[in-house]
Order: sequence, then structure tokens, then C-alpha cells
Amino acid sequence: MKGDFSRDTFDHKKHYRRVLMQQGRVQVDADWNEQASILLHYMQSLARDIIGPYGKPSIGPDGEILDDFRIVGDGDEEFSKVENEKFKEAEGFLIGPGRYYVDGLLCENEDWIAYEDQPGGPLSDISKLNNPMLVYLDVWERHMAWCEEASNSMREAALGLYGPDTATRSQLVWQVRIHELETYNPTFINADSYVDFQKFKEELIPGDRGRLFAMVQERSGSGDERCAANPSAKYLGLENQLYRVEIHQGTESDKPTFKWSRDNGSLVFPVIEGEIRFPSDENGKKMYVELAHLGLDESKALKKGDWVEFVHESYVLQNRAESLLQVEDIDHQTMVVTLVTKGELPDTSNARLPILRRWDQCESKNSEIRPEGDILIKPDWIELEEGIQIKFGEGSYRTGDYWLIPARAATKDIEWLDEPGGASPHGIEHHYAPLAILEKDSLNKWEVANYNFGITPLPLS
Repeated sequence: MKGDFSRDTFDHKKHYRRVLMQQGRVQVDADWNEQASILLHYMQSLARDIIGPYGKPSIGPDGEILDDFRIVGDGDEEFSKVENEKFKEAEGFLIGPGRYYVDGLLCENEDWIAYEDQPGGPLSDISKLNNPMLVYLDVWERHMAWCEEASNSMREAALGLYGPDTATRSQLVWQVRIHELETYNPTFINADSYVDFQKFKEELIPGDRGRLFAMVQERSGSGDERCAANPSAKYLGLENQLYRVEIHQGTESDKPTFKWSRDNGSLVFPVIEGEIRFPSDENGKKMYVELAHLGLDESKALKKGDWVEFVHESYVLQNRAESLLQVEDIDHQTMVVTLVTKGELPDTSNARLPILRRWDQCESKNSEIRPEGDILIKPDWIELEEGIQIKFGEGSYRTGDYWLIPARAATKDIEWLDEPGGASPHGIEHHYAPLAILEKDSLNKWEVANYNFGITPLPLS
């Protein structure tokens, strides 16, 4: 959640049932947000305990038989019966409307949609596949600011076009993904034609996620992560901050990297769509963008030398990690910003609702910014700023994994739970569920195969 929050206080291990406001007390955002998290945790846990890891309703409110999130291949008889003009040129398969629960999270699809027409899609090229493929749901939670929403309904017009904003939103995102299977692969498909989806998740989706240590004190050279702190060490900042450490390039790349922000990555600058230019005389390493504003006050304004990430809807939904850009020049009259990079320029071809997100990394102790703007993950302690240091542990890092580190000027310290082996990522949590298996027919079209899944058998045609 990249909002302008003071901190995130929810911890399910404390078993708090509700937050109780007291009269005449100061109101802080963390209390209200914790109350929402307590309720969501209860509802999600209840739904998962009743439904299981995944499932869907079978009977509608009027007694009709439902087939929610039905997958229909272009070789199935039902494919031609879907009465929607936009699907005449569709290939692969369609996703039917309905509701589906994944780990207690409610996924809703209002209408038929083609696989390649999903928001952020297509996520994989289906045209090159020949073996049977597993079709499954990937579900996760996305933070939405006012400038990332097409309808702009979050913004109160009475406060001005680019005046102060109010609350943000959390959106549940579901994406239908595919994975090619070898025919009767014994890893996932047994003799009874059951697919062990749990085994699929364990082998193809990393479960051993990397961990993080954080401190504001120096350790001795013994290598013991829990040795005594230096009593003179302290957080040196004059303001309260919520530091965000986020994985940029994950373990799947040769050199995993990270980026960080002292404002939880919440400082964003909307880009005027259609006002992005690439000069032809700079070897393709420079771009101009026109912004809606340069910041609401001096401390949160965009400045020369800042590192920014060019973000838009497809970029987020595809979990991409492109080169960061550095601000070379700002025209305060026209609000045109010149951005440069020594890496590859971002792909702006399908940039819907683009923004620049500011990050705060700089050269510091044991850290070195790459030409692409991110920082290599090393096995040493890395200093962020103001005495705060971090160290990455072992495990697999995934693009988008993040940790939040509240820093407080009053205590001269950070709020951090020193877990053995380091802290697990605070997000993003992905949840998965199987939908169907498709295979090619004699006409080279996709049709739903008569397979079931090992955890919860699904009624497939």
C-alpha cells in the first residue's frame, strides 16, 4: 500500500477484536485502518474456513445452477453461443461472469471477457502453445490513488482540480493466467487425471520469500544478527517517516535489486496523457513529460536529481520493473520535466493513466545506484539515511515485495520487529486457484479437458 500513511499497526497474532475510539483523543489514520484490517481478516478467514482454499457458488438466489468463472475454449461448442460482437475475433478462450472465492477473497466478473482482453493482458502469449495448459487465477490487492483511477470518483471536485486529496482505496485484482503442461506430466497430473494444484504452486511459485533486517545501530563484527546495540546509535531524522523498501528486479533476474522511499512511495505526479515526447538527438535515452503538478508543497515537490518510476495501469498489472529515470530539468512554467536514463527507456505505447512515482535512493554506505536507478542487493548492511540500515537475508525475492519501517523523531528509533532470520515481506500477497485445463483438438482449437483438481474438484465440461 503506497499511501501517505503514518504506519500499519495490524498484527493478526495479537488477536485484537476491534479498535475502540476514546472521547477527546487525537485521531490517527493507523487506528482507523487497523479496524478495517481486523474486520477483513475475520471475514476472509471465515470464508476460507467454510469454502476452502477456493470455490464458487453452485446455486443462485433463484435456484438456478451457476457456473461462475466458466472457461470456454474456442474449440468448445459453447464458444460460438456467447452473444457478444466483440468476441468474433477472439482466440484461445473466454472467461465467464460470476463469483469465485480464493483464500476467502471474493473475485467478481461482471461479463464475459476474452483472455487477451483482460486489464493488463494478455499476460502470456497463447498462440505459441501446443501442450495442454493450466488456466488459473492470480489474486492480489492493489493500492489505488485518485490519479490511478479512470473515473476520478475518489477526488472531491469541491477541493479543486489538483487540490488536497482525501482517502485512497484498496482494490482486489484478479487475473486469469496460463501455464503450459507436458501431456500427463507426472509432476502435476496423476493416473486418475487429477491435477495437484498445491504441488504446482509449491514448485513453480516461490514459497521461500526473502527476508529483511533493519536497525539504527551498528552491530559487532561477529556476524551475530542479535548482538548488543550501540547505545549511542539513533535515528537522526527530524521528522517522522514511513520508509518503504521494495524489490525492483526479483530473484528471477541475474542481479536482484531494490529501491526505497521515505514517504512509503506515496509521492506521485500525474502525467498528461499524450504529452510524452522522445527527442531524436539523444540516442534514445531522454524523454519529456508534462505533469499535472510538481508537488503540493516544497518538501514533496519534484526536484532535479530525483529518481522516478514511470508507472501506468499495464505496468502495475503485469508487475513490470523497468529502468528508473532521473530528473534532469524542470520547466516550472509549462511543467514539462526532462527525464534521462542510462538504461532502457520505458515502454509508453499502452500507458494508460501514467504517473511518475518518486523514490529516494542515493549513494550511501555500502550501496551503489546502478545506471538503471535501482540498488543491487548485497549480503552486507546497507545504509539508507539518517542512521537507518538494512540487510537482506536468504530466499527468493519477487518484484513488488516490500517492507515498511516507521521512523520516529521522538524516540530516535525505528519500529521494527527483530524476527529470527529477518522479517518476511509485508506484501504483496498473491493467492492462486485453478480454473480449468485446456488442450488442442483435431482442428488445433482449444477445448476444456475432462480433468479435476486434487484439492477441490471443479465441475468442468
